[in-house]
Amino acid sequence: MNFLRTNNSLKNRLLSFIMVALLYCTFGVVTAAASAADDVNRVDFWLGNLQNPDAVIMNTKQIKKYNKEMLSKLPNINYDFKKFPKAMASKDLQKLLQANELPEGYVNGQKMLLDFKARTLSNMNLAAVKTKNFVRWGIAVRRSSLRLYPTVDGIFDEPNDNEFDLLQATILNPGEAVAILHKSTDNQWYFVQTNTYRGWILADDVAETGYNEWSNWQNPKNFLVVVAAKLNIQTDFENLLVEMGSHLSVIGKKGDTYIVKLPRRQEDGQVRFIEAAVPIDGSVNLGDLPYTRANIIKQA
Repeated sequence: MNFLRTNNSLKNRLLSFIMVALLYCTFGVVTAAASAADDVNRVDFWLGNLQNPDAVIMNTKQIKKYNKEMLSKLPNINYDFKKFPKAMASKDLQKLLQANELPEGYVNGQKMLLDFKARTLSNMNLAAVKTKNFVRWGIAVRRSSLRLYPTVDGIFDEPNDNEFDLLQATILNPGEAVAILHKSTDNQWYFVQTNTYRGWILADDVAETGYNEWSNWQNPKNFLVVVAAKLNIQTDFENLLVEMGSHLSVIGKKGDTYIVKLPRRQEDGQVRFIEAAVPIDGSVNLGDLPYTRANIIKQA
């Protein structure tokens, strides 16, 4: 599988989905002569013209069924962690590690040197792949970049570009589960699989745990969904940035806040769960939002 191609394909699917969703949302808009006073950038403008904006498109049971179908129909894009192997053969892991070609371009404003390429490829630690490689299990402890290669240096198409990094795969939010497949030569990076992506993440941003705890972590009985674009959570140790769509395991209420459970990496690399407060306001929702056209418009 070409990882770059897969990511671009996924990106295109997401963009297509957003376009279709927005068209679907506005399909029932009542045609009216819009005056100069109409502000199409206001949510209530669109909600006021929608027919049955709060009608449920799919209920929880239907969504679960749909998600299950996606896992079975797109196994190389949406990975079913319930079926993820506990160990990988050498040829399979090597194939994943070497699925990408290191792109040509500029590093720190200069044409990429052979020395940089050699160091980056060497840091993949391919020689350490064993005949049988046991998978380890981890949880992201903070917002972190998932990279196509184990390096913080970016590769860009233009020397003055610092935004479109060819090695950037995606961002992981605190609490996201990962399967740890390999470790870099300098021990600073893990090669991991998420539900939708695969790549390298800084080891300090992942806490390891046992399989049962890792599996249970992904299905909390009670959870919050972040519905704001971004949410800052202050813990006793650091400020965590969490993005829209993230799930937070909630364990109770205290005054006007929810108390959530968050993972933290200990010195030995293992997980320790801590508690933090999240305001009870419009930035989070207890449980999933109902799938309605009104909610799609609000989130968009």
